[in-house]
Amino acid sequence: MMQTRMATELLPFLDDMIADMEKSNRWLPARHGLGEQQKDVRDSDIIWYSTDMPPPTHEPVLAHLKLVFDKYLEAKPLMTEGDVPDFYAYDYNICRYKPGQAYHGTHSDAATWLNNPMGQRYLTQILYLNTCEGGETNFPNQDVSIKPVAGKCVTHPPWWTHCHNTSPAIDTKYALVVFYAFGPSQSPTSSSNMTVEDFIAGG
Repeated sequence: MMQTRMATELLPFLDDMIADMEKSNRWLPARHGLGEQQKDVRDSDIIWYSTDMPPPTHEPVLAHLKLVFDKYLEAKPLMTEGDVPDFYAYDYNICRYKPGQAYHGTHSDAATWLNNPMGQRYLTQILYLNTCEGGETNFPNQDVSIKPVAGKCVTHPPWWTHCHNTSPAIDTKYALVVFYAFGPSQSPTSSSNMTVEDFIAGG
C-alpha cells in the first residue's frame, strides 16, 4: 500500500470535478461486488466513467494518477517482473457518500473466480476529492485507517490481503476509484485494450 499527496496547484481541479458532478443526473445507488444493492453493505451513490473518453475536467487528475501509478510500480518492481501480463486502467468511478453513508461491508476489490475484468483486477487507486470528517478507509489486516484529505491517493492491491471498509461519513465525501486489470488477451471476456497512456489521453 502506498499513500501520496497531490501538488497544491492541482487541488482546484478536484473542486471543479465535484461541482461538475453535482450537476449530473447520472448518479445511481452503488452496488456491491455481486451486483446487488444492499444498503447495509454499501450505502452511497456512484457514477461510472469509460476509459475511452473521460470528461475533459478529469484529464489533469487522471494524469496525476498515472504519475502515482508509475511511482508505485517503481517502488514495487516485482509486480512487473518475469511473465506478468500487461495490465491497464479499464474503468473508474466516482463515489459520493452523504452524511451517515458508508461502505459498511469489509470487502476486496477483486473476485478472482470471475471471468470478467473484476476477476482480472491487479491494482486499485483511491483518490479523495475533498477533505471531510468521517469516511475513513479502514484496512483491518494492516491495522490502518486513512482519513479523507483532498488530493490524497491510496494505491493498493485489490485482493483479500487488503480487504477494507469505510467509516460513516459525517460530511459529504467524494472519492475517485481507478481499477487496473490484466488485458483482454488474458481474460476470456471482451474489454477495451487501452494502454494507461491511452486512458490518460482519453483516446
